[in-house]
Amino acid sequence: MRIAKPFTILLALGAMLLAACAPAAAPAPTQAPAKPAGAAASPTAKPAQPASTPSAPKTDASQPKRGGALLIGTYSDPPSFDIAQLASHANILSAAYNGLLQYDPQEPENIIGDLAEKWEANKAGDQFTFYLRKGVKWHDGAPFSSADAKFSIERMLQPPRGVLAPRKEKLEAIDKVEAPDDNTLKISTRYPTASLIPQLATTWVTIYSRRFVEAKGDMKKDIMGTGPFRLKDYSPGAELLYTRNPDYFVKDRPLLDSLRFFIVRDVGTRFAAFRTGKVRLLAAIEGPTPAQAEVLKKQNPDVNLYPYRMLQMMTFIPLVTKAPWNDVRVRRAVELALDRQAAIKVVAQGYAELGHVFTPGAQWGLSTEELAKLPGFRQPKDADVAAAKRLLEEAGYPNGFKTTLSTPQYPTNEEWAVFLKAELAKIGIDAQVLAREVAVERNFLTSYNFDVTVRPNSVSISDPDEYARYYVSGGANNFGDYRDPKVDELFAKQARTMDLQERKRIILEIQNYVLANVPRLIGYWNQGVDAAWKDVRGYRPGIGKFGNWKFQEVWLAN
Repeated sequence: MRIAKPFTILLALGAMLLAACAPAAAPAPTQAPAKPAGAAASPTAKPAQPASTPSAPKTDASQPKRGGALLIGTYSDPPSFDIAQLASHANILSAAYNGLLQYDPQEPENIIGDLAEKWEANKAGDQFTFYLRKGVKWHDGAPFSSADAKFSIERMLQPPRGVLAPRKEKLEAIDKVEAPDDNTLKISTRYPTASLIPQLATTWVTIYSRRFVEAKGDMKKDIMGTGPFRLKDYSPGAELLYTRNPDYFVKDRPLLDSLRFFIVRDVGTRFAAFRTGKVRLLAAIEGPTPAQAEVLKKQNPDVNLYPYRMLQMMTFIPLVTKAPWNDVRVRRAVELALDRQAAIKVVAQGYAELGHVFTPGAQWGLSTEELAKLPGFRQPKDADVAAAKRLLEEAGYPNGFKTTLSTPQYPTNEEWAVFLKAELAKIGIDAQVLAREVAVERNFLTSYNFDVTVRPNSVSISDPDEYARYYVSGGANNFGDYRDPKVDELFAKQARTMDLQERKRIILEIQNYVLANVPRLIGYWNQGVDAAWKDVRGYRPGIGKFGNWKFQEVWLAN
Protein backbone atom coordinates (compact mmCIF):
# COMPACT_ATOMS: atom_id res chain seq x y z
CA MET A 1 0.00 0.00 0.00
CA ARG A 2 1.24 3.50 -0.86
CA ILE A 3 -0.07 6.65 0.80
CA ALA A 4 -1.29 9.04 -1.88
CA LYS A 5 -0.28 12.65 -2.14
CA PRO A 6 -3.11 14.40 -0.26
CA PHE A 7 -2.94 17.57 -2.41
CA THR A 8 -3.82 15.74 -5.62
CA ILE A 9 -6.70 13.83 -4.08
CA LEU A 10 -8.09 16.84 -2.24
CA LEU A 11 -8.13 18.88 -5.46
CA ALA A 12 -10.12 16.15 -7.17
CA LEU A 13 -12.49 15.82 -4.22
CA GLY A 14 -12.96 19.56 -3.97
CA ALA A 15 -13.88 19.74 -7.63
CA MET A 16 -16.35 16.95 -7.14
CA LEU A 17 -18.05 18.65 -4.21
CA LEU A 18 -18.23 22.02 -5.97
CA ALA A 19 -19.83 20.27 -8.91
CA ALA A 20 -22.47 18.93 -6.56
CA CYS A 21 -24.21 22.28 -6.79
CA ALA A 22 -24.26 22.19 -10.60
CA PRO A 23 -27.17 20.94 -12.74
CA ALA A 24 -27.81 17.21 -12.68
CA ALA A 25 -25.61 14.95 -14.75
CA ALA A 26 -26.89 13.30 -17.89
CA PRO A 27 -29.16 10.35 -17.09
CA ALA A 28 -27.52 6.98 -16.71
CA PRO A 29 -28.86 3.99 -18.66
CA THR A 30 -32.43 3.27 -17.59
CA GLN A 31 -32.23 -0.49 -17.55
CA ALA A 32 -32.92 -1.67 -13.99
CA PRO A 33 -30.32 -3.98 -12.51
CA ALA A 34 -31.07 -7.63 -11.93
CA LYS A 35 -29.13 -10.29 -10.13
CA PRO A 36 -25.54 -10.59 -11.35
CA ALA A 37 -23.74 -13.43 -13.02
CA GLY A 38 -22.61 -15.80 -10.33
CA ALA A 39 -19.04 -16.50 -9.38
CA ALA A 40 -17.61 -19.98 -9.50
CA ALA A 41 -20.10 -22.38 -7.96
CA SER A 42 -19.72 -22.67 -4.19
CA PRO A 43 -21.49 -24.82 -1.61
CA THR A 44 -24.37 -23.05 0.09
CA ALA A 45 -26.21 -23.57 3.32
CA LYS A 46 -28.93 -22.01 5.38
CA PRO A 47 -27.38 -20.18 8.35
CA ALA A 48 -28.27 -22.84 10.90
CA GLN A 49 -27.19 -25.78 8.76
CA PRO A 50 -23.53 -26.78 8.45
CA ALA A 51 -24.22 -29.02 5.45
CA SER A 52 -23.89 -27.38 2.02
CA THR A 53 -25.35 -27.68 -1.49
CA PRO A 54 -24.64 -25.67 -4.66
CA SER A 55 -26.93 -22.82 -5.74
CA ALA A 56 -27.63 -21.87 -9.35
CA PRO A 57 -26.00 -18.64 -10.57
CA LYS A 58 -28.17 -15.63 -11.39
CA THR A 59 -27.63 -13.60 -14.55
CA ASP A 60 -28.07 -9.89 -15.25
CA ALA A 61 -30.41 -8.69 -17.98
CA SER A 62 -27.39 -7.80 -20.10
CA GLN A 63 -23.92 -9.23 -20.35
CA PRO A 64 -21.62 -8.04 -17.55
CA LYS A 65 -18.55 -6.23 -18.79
CA ARG A 66 -15.20 -5.50 -17.26
CA GLY A 67 -13.70 -2.11 -16.51
CA GLY A 68 -14.45 1.20 -14.88
CA ALA A 69 -14.18 2.77 -11.46
CA LEU A 70 -17.03 2.72 -8.96
CA LEU A 71 -17.14 5.92 -6.89
CA ILE A 72 -18.65 5.43 -3.42
CA GLY A 73 -19.38 8.12 -0.85
CA THR A 74 -18.35 7.39 2.74
CA TYR A 75 -18.54 9.45 5.91
CA SER A 76 -15.19 9.03 7.63
CA ASP A 77 -11.78 7.40 7.72
CA PRO A 78 -11.60 4.02 9.45
CA PRO A 79 -10.08 4.27 12.95
CA SER A 80 -7.60 1.65 11.77
CA PHE A 81 -7.34 -0.99 9.03
CA ASP A 82 -7.67 -3.97 11.38
CA ILE A 83 -11.24 -5.22 10.82
CA ALA A 84 -11.00 -7.72 13.69
CA GLN A 85 -10.48 -4.85 16.17
CA LEU A 86 -13.14 -2.47 14.81
CA ALA A 87 -16.76 -1.83 15.74
CA SER A 88 -17.52 -0.19 12.37
CA HIS A 89 -16.03 0.63 8.95
CA ALA A 90 -15.79 -3.00 7.80
CA ASN A 91 -17.79 -1.88 4.76
CA ILE A 92 -14.88 0.13 3.33
CA LEU A 93 -12.21 -2.45 4.16
CA SER A 94 -13.73 -5.83 3.35
CA ALA A 95 -13.22 -5.69 -0.44
CA ALA A 96 -9.57 -6.59 0.22
CA TYR A 97 -10.31 -9.63 2.37
CA ASN A 98 -12.00 -12.99 2.61
CA GLY A 99 -13.29 -15.14 5.43
CA LEU A 100 -13.65 -18.89 5.68
CA LEU A 101 -17.32 -18.46 4.76
CA GLN A 102 -19.57 -15.64 3.61
CA TYR A 103 -23.18 -14.68 3.22
CA ASP A 104 -24.10 -15.25 -0.42
CA PRO A 105 -24.01 -11.91 -2.32
CA GLN A 106 -26.89 -13.14 -4.48
CA GLU A 107 -28.99 -14.79 -1.75
CA PRO A 108 -28.01 -12.96 1.47
CA GLU A 109 -29.89 -15.33 3.77
CA ASN A 110 -27.67 -18.24 2.64
CA ILE A 111 -24.12 -19.08 3.66
CA ILE A 112 -21.61 -20.19 1.06
CA GLY A 113 -17.90 -20.93 1.00
CA ASP A 114 -15.29 -18.22 0.67
CA LEU A 115 -11.74 -19.39 1.42
CA ALA A 116 -13.35 -22.69 2.37
CA GLU A 117 -14.78 -24.55 -0.63
CA LYS A 118 -16.91 -26.77 1.59
CA TRP A 119 -17.35 -27.75 5.20
CA GLU A 120 -19.00 -30.36 7.38
CA ALA A 121 -19.95 -30.91 10.99
CA ASN A 122 -19.99 -34.11 13.01
CA LYS A 123 -23.30 -35.47 14.23
CA ALA A 124 -22.82 -34.08 17.73
CA GLY A 125 -22.31 -30.56 16.38
CA ASP A 126 -19.05 -29.96 18.25
CA GLN A 127 -16.48 -30.46 15.48
CA PHE A 128 -16.34 -28.64 12.16
CA THR A 129 -14.01 -29.40 9.26
CA PHE A 130 -13.28 -26.87 6.51
CA TYR A 131 -11.73 -27.84 3.19
CA LEU A 132 -9.85 -24.81 1.89
CA ARG A 133 -9.28 -23.63 -1.66
CA LYS A 134 -5.97 -24.46 -3.26
CA GLY A 135 -3.81 -21.93 -5.09
CA VAL A 136 -5.08 -18.84 -3.23
CA LYS A 137 -2.52 -16.04 -2.97
CA TRP A 138 -2.10 -13.06 -0.71
CA HIS A 139 -1.86 -9.70 -2.44
CA ASP A 140 1.94 -9.87 -2.17
CA GLY A 141 1.98 -13.20 -4.02
CA ALA A 142 2.65 -15.44 -1.00
CA PRO A 143 0.49 -18.61 -0.74
CA PHE A 144 -2.48 -18.81 1.62
CA SER A 145 -2.78 -21.89 3.86
CA SER A 146 -4.74 -23.25 6.78
CA ALA A 147 -2.03 -21.90 9.11
CA ASP A 148 -3.26 -18.38 8.28
CA ALA A 149 -6.85 -19.27 9.11
CA LYS A 150 -5.83 -20.94 12.37
CA PHE A 151 -3.73 -17.92 13.34
CA SER A 152 -6.52 -15.44 12.54
CA ILE A 153 -9.18 -17.22 14.59
CA GLU A 154 -6.85 -17.78 17.53
CA ARG A 155 -5.89 -14.10 17.39
CA MET A 156 -9.55 -13.24 18.02
CA LEU A 157 -9.89 -15.81 20.80
CA GLN A 158 -6.61 -15.00 22.56
CA PRO A 159 -5.59 -11.52 21.41
CA PRO A 160 -2.00 -10.42 22.04
CA ARG A 161 -1.39 -7.56 24.42
CA GLY A 162 -2.71 -4.32 22.94
CA VAL A 163 -5.01 -6.06 20.42
CA LEU A 164 -8.75 -5.61 20.92
CA ALA A 165 -11.15 -8.53 20.47
CA PRO A 166 -14.68 -7.07 20.48
CA ARG A 167 -16.20 -10.27 19.07
CA LYS A 168 -14.37 -12.78 21.23
CA GLU A 169 -17.58 -13.73 23.03
CA LYS A 170 -19.23 -14.67 19.71
CA LEU A 171 -16.61 -17.38 19.19
CA GLU A 172 -16.30 -18.38 22.84
CA ALA A 173 -17.64 -21.89 22.18
CA ILE A 174 -14.41 -22.72 20.31
CA ASP A 175 -12.12 -25.02 22.25
CA LYS A 176 -9.41 -25.85 19.72
CA VAL A 177 -8.34 -24.88 16.20
CA GLU A 178 -6.15 -27.28 14.20
CA ALA A 179 -4.50 -27.19 10.78
CA PRO A 180 -3.67 -30.84 9.99
CA ASP A 181 -2.52 -29.92 6.47
CA ASP A 182 -2.28 -26.81 4.28
CA ASN A 183 -5.84 -27.13 2.95
CA THR A 184 -7.76 -28.41 5.99
CA LEU A 185 -8.90 -26.58 9.12
CA LYS A 186 -10.63 -28.24 12.08
CA ILE A 187 -12.51 -26.38 14.80
CA SER A 188 -13.64 -28.19 17.95
CA THR A 189 -16.12 -26.59 20.33
CA ARG A 190 -16.67 -27.14 24.04
CA TYR A 191 -20.32 -27.94 23.41
CA PRO A 192 -22.62 -28.33 20.40
CA THR A 193 -23.12 -24.91 18.87
CA ALA A 194 -25.63 -24.00 16.19
CA SER A 195 -24.33 -20.48 15.57
CA LEU A 196 -20.65 -21.10 14.81
CA ILE A 197 -21.18 -21.28 11.04
CA PRO A 198 -23.21 -18.03 10.88
CA GLN A 199 -20.62 -16.24 13.02
CA LEU A 200 -17.72 -17.41 10.85
CA ALA A 201 -19.56 -16.05 7.79
CA THR A 202 -19.69 -12.48 9.10
CA THR A 203 -17.45 -9.77 7.71
CA TRP A 204 -15.77 -9.44 11.09
CA VAL A 205 -14.10 -12.86 11.04
CA THR A 206 -11.39 -11.79 8.60
CA ILE A 207 -8.54 -14.10 7.64
CA TYR A 208 -5.09 -12.48 7.83
CA SER A 209 -1.64 -13.54 6.68
CA ARG A 210 0.16 -14.99 9.69
CA ARG A 211 3.55 -14.15 8.20
CA PHE A 212 2.55 -10.54 7.49
CA VAL A 213 0.93 -9.86 10.89
CA GLU A 214 3.87 -11.34 12.81
CA ALA A 215 6.27 -9.18 10.80
CA LYS A 216 4.24 -5.98 11.25
CA GLY A 217 2.91 -6.54 14.78
CA ASP A 218 -0.66 -5.60 13.90
CA MET A 219 -2.84 -4.66 10.92
CA LYS A 220 -3.77 -1.13 11.95
CA LYS A 221 -1.84 0.61 9.17
CA ASP A 222 -1.62 -2.09 6.50
CA ILE A 223 -3.93 -4.10 4.28
CA MET A 224 -2.77 -7.49 3.08
CA GLY A 225 -5.61 -9.73 1.99
CA THR A 226 -6.70 -12.31 -0.55
CA GLY A 227 -9.79 -10.37 -1.65
CA PRO A 228 -10.94 -9.12 -5.05
CA PHE A 229 -9.40 -5.66 -4.61
CA ARG A 230 -6.04 -4.40 -3.37
CA LEU A 231 -5.55 -1.06 -1.64
CA LYS A 232 -3.38 1.14 -3.82
CA ASP A 233 -3.59 4.62 -2.26
CA TYR A 234 -4.94 6.15 0.91
CA SER A 235 -5.18 9.85 1.61
CA PRO A 236 -6.62 10.41 5.12
CA GLY A 237 -9.72 12.57 5.07
CA ALA A 238 -10.00 12.33 1.30
CA GLU A 239 -9.94 8.94 -0.42
CA LEU A 240 -9.24 5.22 -0.36
CA LEU A 241 -8.41 3.76 -3.78
CA TYR A 242 -8.57 0.03 -4.46
CA THR A 243 -7.56 -1.64 -7.72
CA ARG A 244 -8.53 -5.00 -9.18
CA ASN A 245 -6.67 -8.06 -7.86
CA PRO A 246 -5.56 -9.86 -11.06
CA ASP A 247 -4.81 -13.05 -9.11
CA TYR A 248 -8.20 -13.35 -7.39
CA PHE A 249 -9.24 -16.97 -6.95
CA VAL A 250 -12.76 -16.50 -8.38
CA LYS A 251 -12.48 -16.79 -12.15
CA ASP A 252 -13.20 -13.59 -14.12
CA ARG A 253 -13.83 -11.58 -10.97
CA PRO A 254 -13.87 -8.81 -10.00
CA LEU A 255 -15.35 -6.97 -12.96
CA LEU A 256 -14.47 -3.42 -11.90
CA ASP A 257 -10.99 -2.00 -12.41
CA SER A 258 -11.15 0.01 -9.20
CA LEU A 259 -13.15 1.16 -6.18
CA ARG A 260 -12.82 4.76 -5.02
CA PHE A 261 -14.18 5.64 -1.58
CA PHE A 262 -14.52 9.41 -1.23
CA ILE A 263 -14.61 10.58 2.39
CA VAL A 264 -17.26 13.30 2.75
CA ARG A 265 -18.35 13.87 6.34
CA ASP A 266 -21.29 16.18 5.73
CA VAL A 267 -24.40 14.18 4.88
CA GLY A 268 -25.90 16.99 2.78
CA THR A 269 -22.74 17.47 0.72
CA ARG A 270 -22.41 13.72 0.22
CA PHE A 271 -26.03 13.52 -0.93
CA ALA A 272 -25.59 16.44 -3.34
CA ALA A 273 -22.52 14.79 -4.85
CA PHE A 274 -24.55 11.63 -5.40
CA ARG A 275 -27.52 13.40 -6.96
CA THR A 276 -25.32 14.99 -9.61
CA GLY A 277 -23.73 11.64 -10.40
CA LYS A 278 -20.27 12.50 -9.12
CA VAL A 279 -20.68 9.68 -6.60
CA ARG A 280 -22.39 6.57 -8.00
CA LEU A 281 -23.27 4.66 -4.81
CA LEU A 282 -24.41 5.55 -1.29
CA ALA A 283 -24.81 2.54 0.95
CA ALA A 284 -24.83 1.16 4.51
CA ILE A 285 -24.59 3.92 7.13
CA GLU A 286 -23.58 6.32 4.35
CA GLY A 287 -26.83 5.68 2.50
CA PRO A 288 -29.54 8.30 2.02
CA THR A 289 -31.76 9.17 4.96
CA PRO A 290 -35.45 8.27 4.59
CA ALA A 291 -36.19 11.89 3.66
CA GLN A 292 -33.43 11.88 1.04
CA ALA A 293 -34.69 8.56 -0.33
CA GLU A 294 -38.10 10.13 -0.86
CA VAL A 295 -36.47 13.01 -2.75
CA LEU A 296 -34.66 10.52 -5.00
CA LYS A 297 -37.91 8.66 -5.69
CA LYS A 298 -39.59 11.84 -6.89
CA GLN A 299 -36.75 13.65 -8.61
CA ASN A 300 -34.14 11.14 -9.78
CA PRO A 301 -35.73 8.42 -11.96
CA ASP A 302 -32.32 7.17 -13.06
CA VAL A 303 -31.42 6.09 -9.53
CA ASN A 304 -32.29 2.73 -7.99
CA LEU A 305 -33.18 2.45 -4.30
CA TYR A 306 -32.45 -0.77 -2.42
CA PRO A 307 -34.27 -1.12 0.93
CA TYR A 308 -32.68 -3.73 3.18
CA ARG A 309 -32.81 -5.01 6.74
CA MET A 310 -30.29 -3.12 8.87
CA LEU A 311 -30.70 -5.55 11.80
CA GLN A 312 -31.25 -2.50 14.01
CA MET A 313 -34.12 -2.12 16.48
CA MET A 314 -35.41 1.01 18.21
CA THR A 315 -35.79 0.24 21.89
CA PHE A 316 -37.32 1.42 25.16
CA ILE A 317 -35.26 -0.08 28.01
CA PRO A 318 -36.39 0.53 31.59
CA LEU A 319 -34.10 -0.09 34.56
CA VAL A 320 -36.09 -3.00 35.93
CA THR A 321 -34.40 -2.93 39.34
CA LYS A 322 -35.86 0.52 40.05
CA ALA A 323 -39.46 1.49 40.86
CA PRO A 324 -41.82 1.85 39.13
CA TRP A 325 -40.18 -0.12 36.32
CA ASN A 326 -39.60 -3.16 38.55
CA ASP A 327 -43.36 -3.81 38.27
CA VAL A 328 -44.19 -5.87 35.18
CA ARG A 329 -47.66 -4.26 35.09
CA VAL A 330 -46.07 -0.86 34.47
CA ARG A 331 -43.85 -2.23 31.71
CA ARG A 332 -46.79 -4.09 30.21
CA ALA A 333 -48.84 -0.88 30.22
CA VAL A 334 -46.28 0.88 28.05
CA GLU A 335 -46.01 -2.19 25.79
CA LEU A 336 -49.77 -2.01 25.22
CA ALA A 337 -50.02 1.75 24.71
CA LEU A 338 -47.18 2.20 22.22
CA ASP A 339 -48.49 2.79 18.71
CA ARG A 340 -45.79 1.09 16.67
CA GLN A 341 -47.40 1.70 13.30
CA ALA A 342 -47.48 5.44 14.02
CA ALA A 343 -43.81 5.30 15.06
CA ILE A 344 -42.90 3.64 11.77
CA LYS A 345 -44.76 6.34 9.85
CA VAL A 346 -43.67 9.38 11.87
CA VAL A 347 -40.17 8.59 13.13
CA ALA A 348 -38.88 6.10 10.55
CA GLN A 349 -40.83 7.74 7.69
CA GLY A 350 -41.93 4.32 6.52
CA TYR A 351 -38.45 2.75 6.41
CA ALA A 352 -39.03 0.22 9.18
CA GLU A 353 -40.82 -3.02 9.98
CA LEU A 354 -42.99 -4.26 12.81
CA GLY A 355 -41.00 -6.74 14.90
CA HIS A 356 -40.07 -7.85 18.38
CA VAL A 357 -37.27 -9.95 19.91
CA PHE A 358 -35.93 -11.42 16.67
CA THR A 359 -35.38 -9.92 13.23
CA PRO A 360 -38.53 -9.54 11.12
CA GLY A 361 -38.60 -11.83 8.13
CA ALA A 362 -36.06 -14.25 9.57
CA GLN A 363 -36.88 -17.88 10.32
CA TRP A 364 -37.12 -17.37 14.08
CA GLY A 365 -40.02 -16.48 16.34
CA LEU A 366 -43.30 -14.77 15.48
CA SER A 367 -43.85 -13.32 12.05
CA THR A 368 -44.76 -9.69 11.42
CA GLU A 369 -48.29 -10.80 10.50
CA GLU A 370 -48.68 -12.76 13.74
CA LEU A 371 -47.39 -9.85 15.81
CA ALA A 372 -49.84 -7.44 14.18
CA LYS A 373 -52.72 -9.40 15.74
CA LEU A 374 -51.40 -9.20 19.30
CA PRO A 375 -52.21 -6.63 22.02
CA GLY A 376 -49.67 -3.83 21.86
CA PHE A 377 -48.97 -4.45 18.17
CA ARG A 378 -52.47 -4.40 16.72
CA GLN A 379 -54.61 -1.61 15.34
CA PRO A 380 -56.71 0.26 16.37
CA LYS A 381 -55.17 1.25 19.74
CA ASP A 382 -58.26 2.20 21.78
CA ALA A 383 -58.63 -1.13 23.62
CA ASP A 384 -54.90 -1.39 24.31
CA VAL A 385 -54.69 2.15 25.72
CA ALA A 386 -57.68 1.46 28.00
CA ALA A 387 -56.07 -1.79 29.20
CA ALA A 388 -52.78 0.07 29.83
CA LYS A 389 -54.53 2.60 32.07
CA ARG A 390 -56.14 -0.22 34.06
CA LEU A 391 -52.76 -1.88 34.58
CA LEU A 392 -51.25 1.37 35.88
CA GLU A 393 -54.15 1.74 38.29
CA GLU A 394 -53.66 -1.84 39.54
CA ALA A 395 -49.95 -1.10 40.03
CA GLY A 396 -50.80 1.92 42.23
CA TYR A 397 -50.38 4.69 39.64
CA PRO A 398 -53.93 5.77 38.73
CA ASN A 399 -52.66 9.24 37.87
CA GLY A 400 -49.44 8.08 36.25
CA PHE A 401 -45.97 9.16 37.39
CA LYS A 402 -42.92 11.10 36.26
CA THR A 403 -39.91 9.53 34.59
CA THR A 404 -36.96 10.41 32.35
CA LEU A 405 -36.02 9.10 28.91
CA SER A 406 -32.26 9.18 28.36
CA THR A 407 -30.93 8.94 24.81
CA PRO A 408 -27.62 9.46 22.97
CA GLN A 409 -27.60 12.72 21.00
CA TYR A 410 -28.44 11.94 17.39
CA PRO A 411 -31.43 13.26 15.38
CA THR A 412 -33.16 9.90 14.91
CA ASN A 413 -32.66 8.93 18.57
CA GLU A 414 -34.09 12.23 19.78
CA GLU A 415 -37.07 11.97 17.42
CA TRP A 416 -37.77 8.49 18.83
CA ALA A 417 -37.55 9.84 22.40
CA VAL A 418 -39.93 12.74 21.66
CA PHE A 419 -42.40 10.33 20.05
CA LEU A 420 -42.27 8.09 23.13
CA LYS A 421 -42.86 11.07 25.42
CA ALA A 422 -46.15 11.74 23.59
CA GLU A 423 -47.13 8.06 23.71
CA LEU A 424 -46.51 7.85 27.46
CA ALA A 425 -48.59 10.99 28.03
CA LYS A 426 -51.63 9.14 26.63
CA ILE A 427 -51.63 6.92 29.75
CA GLY A 428 -50.67 9.63 32.25
CA ILE A 429 -46.88 9.13 32.38
CA ASP A 430 -45.01 12.45 32.34
CA ALA A 431 -41.63 11.83 30.69
CA GLN A 432 -38.71 14.24 30.38
CA VAL A 433 -36.33 13.69 27.44
CA LEU A 434 -32.62 13.89 28.30
CA ALA A 435 -30.49 13.85 25.12
CA ARG A 436 -26.85 13.59 26.11
CA GLU A 437 -23.54 13.42 24.26
CA VAL A 438 -22.84 9.76 23.44
CA ALA A 439 -19.97 9.21 25.90
CA VAL A 440 -21.81 11.02 28.71
CA GLU A 441 -24.99 9.03 28.15
CA ARG A 442 -22.94 5.83 28.12
CA ASN A 443 -21.59 6.63 31.58
CA PHE A 444 -25.12 7.02 32.94
CA LEU A 445 -26.04 3.76 31.24
CA THR A 446 -23.18 1.65 32.60
CA SER A 447 -23.60 3.02 36.13
CA TYR A 448 -27.37 2.26 36.01
CA ASN A 449 -28.09 5.93 36.73
CA PHE A 450 -31.23 6.33 34.63
CA ASP A 451 -34.95 5.54 34.52
CA VAL A 452 -35.34 4.53 30.89
CA THR A 453 -32.86 4.57 28.02
CA VAL A 454 -34.25 4.80 24.49
CA ARG A 455 -31.82 3.99 21.71
CA PRO A 456 -31.07 1.85 18.67
CA ASN A 457 -29.59 -1.61 19.25
CA SER A 458 -28.07 -3.71 16.47
CA VAL A 459 -27.08 -7.28 15.74
CA SER A 460 -24.57 -8.48 13.15
CA ILE A 461 -26.55 -11.49 11.96
CA SER A 462 -30.08 -12.78 12.53
CA ASP A 463 -29.00 -15.91 14.40
CA PRO A 464 -30.70 -16.11 17.85
CA ASP A 465 -27.37 -16.23 19.70
CA GLU A 466 -26.84 -12.61 18.64
CA TYR A 467 -29.79 -11.50 20.78
CA ALA A 468 -28.75 -13.23 23.99
CA ARG A 469 -26.57 -10.33 25.15
CA TYR A 470 -29.69 -8.12 25.37
CA TYR A 471 -31.64 -10.51 27.61
CA VAL A 472 -29.47 -12.91 29.61
CA SER A 473 -28.25 -12.06 33.11
CA GLY A 474 -25.11 -9.95 32.90
CA GLY A 475 -25.33 -9.74 29.09
CA ALA A 476 -23.05 -7.10 27.52
CA ASN A 477 -26.05 -5.10 26.25
CA ASN A 478 -28.57 -5.97 28.96
CA PHE A 479 -28.75 -2.29 29.92
CA GLY A 480 -31.90 -2.63 32.04
CA ASP A 481 -30.20 -5.21 34.33
CA TYR A 482 -32.96 -7.76 33.69
CA ARG A 483 -32.22 -11.12 35.29
CA ASP A 484 -34.42 -14.16 34.82
CA PRO A 485 -33.10 -17.74 35.20
CA LYS A 486 -35.67 -19.04 32.73
CA VAL A 487 -34.52 -16.65 29.99
CA ASP A 488 -30.91 -17.62 30.69
CA GLU A 489 -31.80 -21.30 30.47
CA LEU A 490 -33.77 -20.96 27.23
CA PHE A 491 -31.06 -18.98 25.44
CA ALA A 492 -28.40 -21.48 26.53
CA LYS A 493 -30.59 -24.39 25.45
CA GLN A 494 -31.29 -23.04 21.94
CA ALA A 495 -27.58 -22.35 21.40
CA ARG A 496 -26.78 -26.03 21.93
CA THR A 497 -29.68 -27.41 19.88
CA MET A 498 -28.58 -28.60 16.46
CA ASP A 499 -32.01 -29.78 15.30
CA LEU A 500 -33.51 -26.82 13.42
CA GLN A 501 -37.16 -27.49 14.25
CA GLU A 502 -36.46 -28.01 17.95
CA ARG A 503 -34.40 -24.83 18.00
CA LYS A 504 -37.30 -22.93 16.40
CA ARG A 505 -39.63 -24.24 19.10
CA ILE A 506 -37.34 -22.95 21.86
CA ILE A 507 -36.99 -19.58 20.10
CA LEU A 508 -40.77 -19.23 19.94
CA GLU A 509 -40.93 -19.99 23.67
CA ILE A 510 -38.37 -17.24 24.32
CA GLN A 511 -40.36 -14.73 22.31
CA ASN A 512 -43.66 -15.55 24.05
CA TYR A 513 -42.01 -15.39 27.47
CA VAL A 514 -40.40 -12.02 26.75
CA LEU A 515 -43.69 -10.66 25.43
CA ALA A 516 -45.30 -11.55 28.76
CA ASN A 517 -42.53 -10.17 30.99
CA VAL A 518 -41.43 -7.09 29.00
CA PRO A 519 -37.79 -6.67 30.03
CA ARG A 520 -37.50 -4.15 27.18
CA LEU A 521 -39.79 -2.84 24.43
CA ILE A 522 -39.03 -3.00 20.73
CA GLY A 523 -40.69 -0.18 18.82
CA TYR A 524 -39.74 -1.30 15.34
CA TRP A 525 -36.84 -2.60 13.27
CA ASN A 526 -35.16 -0.01 11.05
CA GLN A 527 -34.89 -0.52 7.34
CA GLY A 528 -31.86 0.91 5.60
CA VAL A 529 -31.87 2.08 2.01
CA ASP A 530 -28.98 2.10 -0.45
CA ALA A 531 -28.95 4.20 -3.59
CA ALA A 532 -27.09 3.59 -6.87
CA TRP A 533 -27.26 5.07 -10.33
CA LYS A 534 -28.73 2.65 -12.86
CA ASP A 535 -25.44 2.13 -14.64
CA VAL A 536 -24.25 0.33 -11.49
CA ARG A 537 -25.20 -3.28 -12.17
CA GLY A 538 -25.00 -6.44 -10.09
CA TYR A 539 -25.28 -4.58 -6.78
CA ARG A 540 -27.38 -5.97 -3.98
CA PRO A 541 -27.35 -5.03 -0.28
CA GLY A 542 -26.46 -7.69 2.23
CA ILE A 543 -28.13 -8.38 5.55
CA GLY A 544 -27.15 -5.70 8.04
CA LYS A 545 -24.95 -2.65 7.54
CA PHE A 546 -21.65 -4.41 6.90
CA GLY A 547 -22.50 -7.35 4.66
CA ASN A 548 -21.82 -7.91 0.96
CA TRP A 549 -19.14 -5.27 0.39
CA LYS A 550 -16.63 -7.21 -1.69
CA PHE A 551 -18.11 -5.80 -4.94
CA GLN A 552 -16.77 -8.72 -6.95
CA GLU A 553 -20.06 -9.05 -8.88
CA VAL A 554 -20.63 -5.33 -9.51
CA TRP A 555 -20.06 -3.82 -12.96
CA LEU A 556 -20.72 -0.59 -14.82
CA ALA A 557 -22.92 -0.47 -17.91
CA ASN A 558 -21.65 2.80 -19.38
